[in-house]
Amino acid sequence: MEMTSDGSRKNRKKKLPRIYILTALILVVGIAGVWLLSNNGLASNSVSETKTAPVVFTQPSTELFATLTATNTPQPTKTMTPLPPTTTATLPPLHMIETPIGLERQFVVHRVLEGEGFISIAATYNTNEDAIRAVNYALGDSLWADTVLVIPLGQTDISGIPPMSVFLVSDEGMTIEALALEQNVDAALLRELNALPEGYILHQGEWVLIPHEMTIP
Repeated sequence: MEMTSDGSRKNRKKKLPRIYILTALILVVGIAGVWLLSNNGLASNSVSETKTAPVVFTQPSTELFATLTATNTPQPTKTMTPLPPTTTATLPPLHMIETPIGLERQFVVHRVLEGEGFISIAATYNTNEDAIRAVNYALGDSLWADTVLVIPLGQTDISGIPPMSVFLVSDEGMTIEALALEQNVDAALLRELNALPEGYILHQGEWVLIPHEMTIP
């Protein structure tokens, strides 16, 4: 009886460590299974939450809407209304020294400089001495400095042109017709020779060509 009980004790002692080891393995496997299940649950929850997260649309602000509307809305282009053309009278240039006078046949008023003669003056204005003498009324044989001459500009043939003298306007406001009356010349011829319109008002310091009757030799 004692031997039997000792043997059974020895067998129980040998079985106890095995039971402990199996129990420990079972606990470890169980804990691992629970841990894996819990992690899978968390992962699935996070995925589902990520997939099913609602998209929130926010309404644009009033200022942004106004800005977009103003940018995209085509603005009408401003067109300038053309003004009616204004007509302005074209006045002839003032007849000063060396200013061409006339239309088809032109003349200039020239003040003789020191050392100038008929030949040099004629070469300057593309004319000749005979033409200069012919268009100047009561011209002497010699030239003096500061003598004022009428020079045919680019002309040598002065047929049909009356001899002329020059008149310097000293008063403001005189009309070309009043000057014609004062000089006792035809007003139409005076206007034509100076290329001035009817009723033209002369200016102080302006030069006017005065025609004279042709003398028959």
